[in-house]
Amino acid sequence: MASEPTVQDVRRLTTRRHDRAYTIAVVDTTSSYEFGELRAMPSTLGRGALLVYDVTSAESFADLGEYYEYIRRTRWPSKVPVVLVANKIDLAAVRVVSRTQGAARAAEWACPYFEVSA
Repeated sequence: MASEPTVQDVRRLTTRRHDRAYTIAVVDTTSSYEFGELRAMPSTLGRGALLVYDVTSAESFADLGEYYEYIRRTRWPSKVPVVLVANKIDLAAVRVVSRTQGAARAAEWACPYFEVSA
């Protein structure tokens, strides 16, 4: 039985470093515009943003602009750090968003860029 997609899936990890506790919350948001307001809410809570897109989906890459602009609009005074991550690079045969496109977006946003398969 296939699992149904959720509106938001939140996973938390608490770790200690240099005698301080840090909680990392990863929010897997829906790409449906029906839940646009809900998708944007987590960016007001964190101290950084990891924007991940699927290299086999031009839509997921295009949607990043909405998230980035929301983060900048709501968190500009604190200049929350952003990291751009391209996921599913192991699926090279069906890749539609190139490394060049990802790197260009990261340069435009002045943020680090990584490519991964997770």
